[in-house]
This record gives sequence, structure tokens and C-alpha cells, in this order.
Amino acid sequence: MVSNQRSNASPMGDTTASLHEKATAVSFQQFMAMQLPVFTGEGNPDKRETVNYGSYLLKGDAKSWWQSTHEIRFAGQLSILWKQFRDSFFSTYFPVHARDKKMQKFLDLQQNQLSLEEYIMKYRHLEVYCLHLYTIDWARAGKFVRGLWDGL
Repeated sequence: MVSNQRSNASPMGDTTASLHEKATAVSFQQFMAMQLPVFTGEGNPDKRETVNYGSYLLKGDAKSWWQSTHEIRFAGQLSILWKQFRDSFFSTYFPVHARDKKMQKFLDLQQNQLSLEEYIMKYRHLEVYCLHLYTIDWARAGKFVRGLWDGL
């Protein structure tokens, strides 16, 4: 009876529960029933809740990896930034040579025959592999403009 009461209670309404407890108190079915919006690249993905809820979508080896990584690397942290999760995930599942290949694609990116919209999409998709090279907005803007076929 107690477990039924707990599963039917709303974890979001409990102000004494930690963020991690709130996230794990929601069943997968309840989470999926929320029909949360899909992140499309707009807005801020660094919401702490993203990692807690998104980790429910991991299966098999990825789920085991996250459980051990969460317990070891993030022990004691009540919430984890999306960037921390992404960096850990990439270092495990995205080999360095593949990241280097994507980085080179970004460095070589030119508009050429692409429409402006296609160029912008490719630029945004690939720039995440070179954030360490273009840390200032004007430097990123310069790279973008240099890649345009007419240079603006």
C-alpha cells in the first residue's frame, strides 16, 4: 500500500525531495506520457533536469555505462549539467578519430553549392566539434563569413 501511494504521488509537488529523487520517482511511462518537447537546437539545453530525465532513455550498455559513471564520476552531485553528461558520453561512445574527422569537416566547411539555409545548418551541426577553437563570438562569426561563397 505504501509503495502504491508513493508511485501515485506527484514527485514534483514534494518540496523536500531532491532533484534526483524527483527524477527517479517518476516512472518511465509517466515520463513518456508528459510528451516533452524535442530539443531542436533552439533554446538552452543546459537544464539540469535534461540529464535526469534523458538518462531514462538509455538502454543496455549505455544504461550500465551511465549508472557506473553517475556513481563514480558524479558521486555526491545532486544535479549534472548537460555539458558534463555530453562530454562523458562523447569520450566513451564517440572515438577521438571520429571527433577529429568532424572537426576537420567544420574547418573545411564552405558554402559552395549549398543554399544559405543548408550552410547554416551544417555550420551549426559541425561547430560543436570546434568550440575549443572558436571561443569568442566574433571568431565564430569570422569563420562563418569566410565560408560563405561570396564572403558577404
